Amino acid sequence: MQKNDALALISTYVGFAIKSGAAVFGMEKTAAERHPDVILADFALSDKSKKEIRYIADKRRAPLIFLDGLDGIVKRANVKIVSINNKNLAIQICEVSKGLSEVKEHE
Repeated sequence: MQKNDALALISTYVGFAIKSGAAVFGMEKTAAERHPDVILADFALSDKSKKEIRYIADKRRAPLIFLDGLDGIVKRANVKIVSINNKNLAIQICEVSKGLSEVKEHE
């Protein structure tokens, strides 16, 4: 699968999560979630924010996927962190993201 196809699929899955109310935006709201199924973060985060989101992912035992240009994928301005709270969509996002070389998944 090519990079553009994979990012388009991830964008579609995130769109489904947004429409179904299973997406949460931002560091504070993600930290407040009890069991996020997957956390997406932008490479553009500061080092302090990356460290904090890694801690949250470890604490919640959620996969953490870093993507370049997350706000474009989500189609919302200045979005740097999204947590998805739908198991089926999270599984699909993780599967698609494994084909991308720029993605760093953290479990």
